[in-house]
Amino acid sequence: MESSILTSTKKILNLAPDYTVFDSQIIAYINSAFSTLNQMDLDATEGFSITGYSETWMNYTPDPSKINAIKNFVFLKVRLLFDPPQSSFHIQMLETQLSQVEWRLSILENPT
Repeated sequence: MESSILTSTKKILNLAPDYTVFDSQIIAYINSAFSTLNQMDLDATEGFSITGYSETWMNYTPDPSKINAIKNFVFLKVRLLFDPPQSSFHIQMLETQLSQVEWRLSILENPT
């Protein structure tokens, strides 16, 4: 079964799928991450965005070599926007991870 982008992102945020209070905010942050991927020329589906639970990771890209890095990028971006850590050290750690994922995605897209 394909994984819903919204469901898997909420799982990373420790939110139950049936807890919908923050869905519109999380969807906006997910779409912001996809917009960033588009600006990095990594948008597998130009202008991709989600509106709810029906969109899956495979809708974004069927390329298995990119899917985990893309998930990680989206999860980190949403986490930093939706639920930033209290500690500046922890924020810096997440931002460093995000930079590493961005670099790895750019290498996947442009291996030369």
